[in-house]
Amino acid sequence: MIQIKNVTKTYSSGKNGKAQVRALDGVSLDFPERGMVFLLGKSGSGKSTLLNVCGGLDTPTEGEIVVKGRSSKTFSQSDFDSYRNTYIGFIFQEYNILDEFSVADNLALALELQGKAKDDALIERLLKDVDLEGYESRKPNTLSGGQKQRIAIARALIKSPEIIMADEPTGALDSETGKQVFDTLKKLSKDKLVLVVSHDREFAEKYGDRIIQLKDGRVISDVSKNEQDAFFETAQEEVSNKTYKAEEQRFVRSKLSIRHAGKIGVSSLKAKPVRLAFTLILSILTFMIFGLFSTLTFYNAESTIRETFVTSNLSTVKLEKRAQTNRKTYSYGVLQDEYVGTNSTAYFSETELSQYATTFESGVFGGAKAPSTLSFETRKESNYWFDYLSAFAYLPEGHALRSKIIYGKYPENEGELCITSYVAESMLDRQLKLRNNEILEADSIDDLLEKEFYLNYKTYRIVGIIQSEEVSSEYELLKDAADLNESAFMLQRDLKDYLTDGWHLVGFVTKDEVAALANQSKKSIEFEYNQNRSLCYATQKNTEGGYDFSDTYYPNGKYNAYSKLLNKSDVYFFQEGKTTLAENEVLVPANEWLSRLDQIDELYTQALTEYTNHAIYDRTPFINSLLLEFPDKDYSYISGVVAAWEMELYENPQATGPQQGEAGYEVYQDWRTTFEPIRSLREEAEYYRILKESVSNLYRNGEIVYVGNEPMHKEYTKDERATLVEEILLGIKEIPFNDTLKIRLCDEETQIGYGEVVEYTIVGVYGLYDYESAIANEFYLNENENTRLWEIQRVNLSQYEEITSKYKTNENEIYNVVFVSYSHSKNETDLLVDIWKNDMKFNEQDVRFMIDSSFVSHFSLVNSMVERFSSIFLYVGVAFAVFTALLLSNFISVSISQKKKDIGILRALGARGVDVFKIFFSESLIITLICIVISIAGSLLVCQIANTYVISIIGAAIFVFGIPSALVLMGV
Repeated sequence: MIQIKNVTKTYSSGKNGKAQVRALDGVSLDFPERGMVFLLGKSGSGKSTLLNVCGGLDTPTEGEIVVKGRSSKTFSQSDFDSYRNTYIGFIFQEYNILDEFSVADNLALALELQGKAKDDALIERLLKDVDLEGYESRKPNTLSGGQKQRIAIARALIKSPEIIMADEPTGALDSETGKQVFDTLKKLSKDKLVLVVSHDREFAEKYGDRIIQLKDGRVISDVSKNEQDAFFETAQEEVSNKTYKAEEQRFVRSKLSIRHAGKIGVSSLKAKPVRLAFTLILSILTFMIFGLFSTLTFYNAESTIRETFVTSNLSTVKLEKRAQTNRKTYSYGVLQDEYVGTNSTAYFSETELSQYATTFESGVFGGAKAPSTLSFETRKESNYWFDYLSAFAYLPEGHALRSKIIYGKYPENEGELCITSYVAESMLDRQLKLRNNEILEADSIDDLLEKEFYLNYKTYRIVGIIQSEEVSSEYELLKDAADLNESAFMLQRDLKDYLTDGWHLVGFVTKDEVAALANQSKKSIEFEYNQNRSLCYATQKNTEGGYDFSDTYYPNGKYNAYSKLLNKSDVYFFQEGKTTLAENEVLVPANEWLSRLDQIDELYTQALTEYTNHAIYDRTPFINSLLLEFPDKDYSYISGVVAAWEMELYENPQATGPQQGEAGYEVYQDWRTTFEPIRSLREEAEYYRILKESVSNLYRNGEIVYVGNEPMHKEYTKDERATLVEEILLGIKEIPFNDTLKIRLCDEETQIGYGEVVEYTIVGVYGLYDYESAIANEFYLNENENTRLWEIQRVNLSQYEEITSKYKTNENEIYNVVFVSYSHSKNETDLLVDIWKNDMKFNEQDVRFMIDSSFVSHFSLVNSMVERFSSIFLYVGVAFAVFTALLLSNFISVSISQKKKDIGILRALGARGVDVFKIFFSESLIITLICIVISIAGSLLVCQIANTYVISIIGAAIFVFGIPSALVLMGV
C-alpha cells in the first residue's frame, strides 16, 4: 500500500538556520496492506519523522512516497490532506481530542470531513467496542487518559481507514491501560495496516508483525514475525504489492461544515473573553470614527451654508474687507522667508455702501472698529452686561434704524453719542462712572441723556438711545451668575458672539467721528510702519548740552518718512511757512516734545540753582560799595535797594536804575553786569515752564483745577483745545524753540544699538490737536534720510520684515465694517453665500470681502478643516480601517497560534487548509457582525452628538450618517 523510496528529510537548525540535520537519510521501505508494524528507536532516531512522512503530515526533502501506486511527487498540499482524510486514522500520544466538542462530536467530525452525515448508531457501536458505551455527551476534560486514548482510537476507526498510524499511543498511559490499547490495535491490524511508533520493544515483540528499528535517520534493522512467533530478516520483495485501479486511488476531499467550523470558532472566542472584549471595543471605536469621517465624503459646503443662512435668526450681517500683503523676512540683509499675509484691514467707501444697498434694501450703514476696545468705566462687574462698544457707526439720514431712537436724538456734533438700549442698560446696571468722577444714579435709561463719560480717555455726551433687538432669554442665567463655571463661561462666550454679530454694542456717532476712528486704525495698519525702523534717542543731561545714551539700547522710538504721516493737518512747524523737512531735521510727536520740554525745564532749574549758589545771594560786595556812597544809610536800607534793583530788572529788562552822575550809578552798572545772565536765564526758564505746562495740558486734554482743596481734571472742549494750540504756536513764533535730538539706530530683537549717532534739529511737532495720535512714538524725517537709515538697518538688523501690498488706503474710505440688514431673501442670501464662497479670493487690488459673524466664522473654520483635511480624513479613516483590520488580524493570528494543536488535529484527520480557514473565518465573521451592528448604531449616536454641538455653533448639521455611510462602513 505504501512505499518509501530513498526518502531524505533535512531540517535547518541553529541561529542562522544554516546548520542541517538529517532526520531521515535515504530510507526505502515497503509496507503491506495489513498487519501491525512497529517503528522503534531512541529519541531523535527519525521514527516519528518517518511516521509523519508516511502520513503526509510532512513532506520529504528528497525521495518519494508511493500510495496505492500514486507518487507523492505529484501531490499538492490538498492531495496530502485528502490522502489522510481517505486512508489514515491517526492516534497520538497526547490523545489530541478537541476539548470544545463532546465525545460524539469528536467522532462525528471525522465522518463530516469525509462528507458523511453523523451516524449515531456507528458512534454508539464504536464506543461500545472501546468500552466507553454511554459516553457520547461527555466532554474530553471529564475523561481519564486511557478513556481519551480509546476515544482517539474510536475516532480513527469511525471513517474505516485502511491505515492506522499511532505515535507513542501508550506513552502517557499506565502499563495495564497500554496493554488494552495494544490489544485493540492488534485486532485492527487483521484488516488494516497499523503503523506504531514506540520505544517499548517488549510490546513490539509481543504485538508486532514487523519491527523496523531506526538510528540516525537510517533503518538498522527490519524483521518480521513468522507463525511460530520467531523474527527473521524482512525480505522487501516478499512484501505484498498489488496493482490498484483508478477508483481505488481516488482521494476523498474533506468537507468541514460551517456549523462545526463556527462551533470551533465560537469556542475559541469563549476561551479569550478579555482579549475579545478589548478587540471588540477598539474595533467598534475605530469603526465609529471611520463612520463619522465617512459622512464628510457626502458633505456639501455651499448648500449647508445657504441653509444655515436661511434658517438662522440673523437680522444683521457684518461685512469686512481684508487686504493681501506680501511679506519678506530678512536677517542681516539676507532673505530668510517669503510669504503672503491675508488678513490686513481694508476700508469701504460710501460708493461701496451704496452698491450693497441695492441688494439689502432693508438698510446698510458703515462703521469703524477701533484698534483697541472702546471701554467705559463702571463701578460694578457683570457677566451679562458688558462695559465696552464694539465699534462706532454712522446712520445716514433716512435710515430705518433712526426711527428706532426712543430717547433723545441722533448725534450732530463731535463728542455726541447715541447708544443702544442694551448699552444703556449696561451702564445703568454696572453704574457708569461719569466724567466728573461721579457714579451714575438713575432709575431708567432715559436718565442717561446728556450724561458725559470717558470712552478710551475721550469725553462723550449721550444724546440719544436707540432700541436694540431683544437679547435671547437663554442668556438670562448670566445676570445672577457670580462665578463662571464651565457651562456659564461657554454661555457668556456665546452671548458675546451674539451681541457682536449684530449692533447691540455699536455706538452711533457723526460721520466725521467714524472717519477719525478709521484714520486712527489706518495708522496702526499702515504697511510701512511695520518694518522694524527702531531707534533709541539720547536725553540731554547736562548744562553743556551733552547727550547720554543708556547702557543698554532699548528701542524707544521708530522713524519714518514725513510723506508717510497720515494726518498732516495736525503738523505744526516752528518756523512760519515751513512745509518740508531737510536732511538734518526731525518732526517729533507731541508726547516726545513734552518729554523734551520737561528735560529743558530741568536743565534751567539746575542752571538757576548753580547761579544762585554763587551770585544772586552774594550781594555783600555791592551793598558794601553803596554804604561808602551813602554813609547816612544803614545796612538794611542798602540791602533793600539792591533787592529792588533785582525785582525791577526781572520785571522790566529795560530798567535803567541810577542815572550817570548820580550816586550808586557805578555800583548799579557792576551789579547789572553780574545779574543780567541769570535774569535772562530766568526769563527763558519761565517761558519753557509755561510752554511745558501748556503742552502737558494738551497731552492730558485738560487742566487741573481745584474745587476747594480737591483737585479735578477739567477737560478741554474742542474750541478750548484749538485756542491753546494757537497760543502755544504764537509763543513759539515770539521766542523760537531751539532744540536737537540725537538718534542712534537700534535692533529691536537684540536691543543693541549700532551705527553713528546723528543729531537732528527739532523743527516741528505733530499731535498737538489730535492728542490720541500723540501717543505714538514715531519720528518723521526727510524722505532721503529715512531711506538712508533704512538701507543701513536692512543689513544690520538680526530680523526684519518687509511688507508691501497693492492695496492702498484712500481718504474717502472711512469704514472698516459694514452692517447690512438681512431679510433672508434669495438675492441677499445669494450675495452672502457668494461672499462666503470667495472669502479667500483676492481681486486685482489684493482685496477680499468677508462676513464678520461668529457662526459664519465657526462654520468656515469647520468647513476649512473639512476641506483642508478631507484627504487626511480619508487617510485617517483608511488608517483606522487598516488598524481595525490589523487588530482583527492580530486577534485571529493569536487565536491561530493558540489553536495550533487543534489545527494539527484537524490536519491529521484530513482537513484541508480551506477547512481550517472556515474555522477562523467564522470566528472573524462573528466579530465583524458584532462590530457592524454596534458600529452603525454607535456612528449614528456619535454623529447626532457631533451635530448637536455643531448646530449650536453654526446652526447646521454637517455629519449626516445615512445609507451611503452605512454601506461604506459595511464595505470596509
